[in-house]
Amino acid sequence: MIDGNTITGIRAMAGNMIGNLTRPGNNTGARPSIRLHLIIGLAVVSFLAFGLGGWATTAEISGALIAPGSVVVESNVKKVQHPTGGVVGEVLARDGDLVKAGDVVVRLDDTVTKASLAIVTKNLDGLWARGARLEAEQTRR
Repeated sequence: MIDGNTITGIRAMAGNMIGNLTRPGNNTGARPSIRLHLIIGLAVVSFLAFGLGGWATTAEISGALIAPGSVVVESNVKKVQHPTGGVVGEVLARDGDLVKAGDVVVRLDDTVTKASLAIVTKNLDGLWARGARLEAEQTRR
């Protein structure tokens, strides 16, 4: 630890350097000022490092936090994902059920699919009607 004599020595050294900088006729430039700041900075960092390090080695931990928990194996969990996505309409498998390859686990809601089918059918009917109109116009000429 740093005792009173060490701090007094650091203060005396810093005072001498400040005195050298403030004397008239001392035009040595910025080098002593940089050296002074460097020494003061290193002294502060050393004081903090040794002070906090000394405190950390002597401080006692008063207790610990204990909480219940469980470990779950992730390898048994299987992700189920549809290639195009959709809204789940019905879940047919429950937690703990054994399923085999090919079993239906989730049924998707068909509302979006039916709406898309209606739009495509309407567009297709419009194209058939337009084709028929163009063909009729072409044969009348």
